[in-house]
Amino acid sequence: MFNALKFKGEESKFFFISDLHWNHNPNWEIPIWKVRGFDSFGDYNEGLIRNWNSVVDEDSTVFHLGDLIFNDGKGDKFYQLLDRLRYKELILFIGNHFSGQKQAYFAALSKIFPALAQEEICIFPFKTEINGRNVTFLPQYAEVVINRDFLVLCHYRIYSWNKMAHNSIHLHGHQHLACLESDLMNTENGKMADIGIETLLKYNNGAPISLDKLKKFMDKKPYKKEGHH
Repeated sequence: MFNALKFKGEESKFFFISDLHWNHNPNWEIPIWKVRGFDSFGDYNEGLIRNWNSVVDEDSTVFHLGDLIFNDGKGDKFYQLLDRLRYKELILFIGNHFSGQKQAYFAALSKIFPALAQEEICIFPFKTEINGRNVTFLPQYAEVVINRDFLVLCHYRIYSWNKMAHNSIHLHGHQHLACLESDLMNTENGKMADIGIETLLKYNNGAPISLDKLKKFMDKKPYKKEGHH
């Protein structure tokens, strides 16, 4: 299938999450860590890692759909975070906040294509090794086939996505539960879901959601057709 990334394996070993916002401590009246139910900034950072590692193991593939880390202009915290997270392969989408992730991407790219990295010209998908494990960088959109399941993954919500009337699943982040149409329990708007951390705190104890568990929610959602798609 043209342009679709293909994976095979046990559904319980593929996980999805978005908008971790690790190390995000904005000067808001109610900071994001408090909105997300944590008692302090330190507890927030440690809790996100703890939740992740409670379900993901060293044989897992994790898709993170953007906005992984904040306040990491040098990129050091990015490597520290990845070193503490469990996974076999990590698929990282850009999102609209890419502190740390951007630096790591161009550092890896410069080893192979120094001229492109110097001009900040991107190549996707770009697969590399970080701390001895596979990391694949993707833009804000990708189509993925896992066994026979067709998924449209994007940092942003898509109103009409590819194959939406033919078994495909659309997952996104960015909304932070602001879009009720994408709630995991919503059965009125087709097989799409916001899998940002707020959704996962609500339905999955703040941990990445596995494909087999995700499909139990999706099985309750009817297909929705827009035009002939």
